[in-house]
Amino acid sequence: MVEDRRRRALSDTQVRGSSVGVVLRFTAPLLLVGVLYFVAMYGMRQPRMESVTTPEPLLIGYATEQLSADPSSDHWRSVEPVTIRLFPQAVRAAFGSEVRVVLVRGAYNVGEMAFLLELEESTEGSGASHAPDGCAVMLTPGAPPATAQMMGHGGNANIWHWVSDTAAGASDASPSTDQGVRELIATGPGTQAPMAFQRVEGRGEYARGRWSVVIKRQRESLQAGELEVAPAAALSVAVAVWDGARGEGLSAKSISILRPLRLVRD
Repeated sequence: MVEDRRRRALSDTQVRGSSVGVVLRFTAPLLLVGVLYFVAMYGMRQPRMESVTTPEPLLIGYATEQLSADPSSDHWRSVEPVTIRLFPQAVRAAFGSEVRVVLVRGAYNVGEMAFLLELEESTEGSGASHAPDGCAVMLTPGAPPATAQMMGHGGNANIWHWVSDTAAGASDASPSTDQGVRELIATGPGTQAPMAFQRVEGRGEYARGRWSVVIKRQRESLQAGELEVAPAAALSVAVAVWDGARGEGLSAKSISILRPLRLVRD
């Protein structure tokens, strides 16, 4: 009788093993096909990004004079531009739509830090019939992570965000308004919030299919979450661009990789 129970138990085990084997033979190929499909779809949507893990630092030089908010001032003509390549944001919907090249000039003095961004746009994103054009500089504490995405990465990222004035067609605005330029804080995707006190200034000019935008702020931190910009500070920087003619806004944008920010003085 004991022997009969052993034979039945062995038979049941063999049946279960056979059933599991049949299930695996049918489901394993399906799982593999599914994984390959999602990998292929992601690869088609995600453009290749060169030097993601070893980006070149963005070097910002010292200026003895006041930093002008006028993009066409003589001061900015003397600053050598750096070409930064941007890629469509491809991780969070709505996705970006275009690979772009932006010229970035930077300068700092005793009290301020400023960037001049020059970007090609076929149409001026202003007026009631257009979504606004925009651009942003993001500063994060520490060395850049091995990622291609523009977000807070768990730290207090500071975002200096400029948009063209959609109502009046003008590109100048007070920092205290929703149009123009704002300083935001973020700790990850979708967490952007305005700083309590808006201290960033900005001005944009559109001519011959190109926006020239100056964004600047005092280097010293005067409120919670605001990063101090100092030569000894370990900071990373990235830029983003929104094309109003393409209906871009929020997460639909072109972005650069994060790279080290270095304040240098000859």
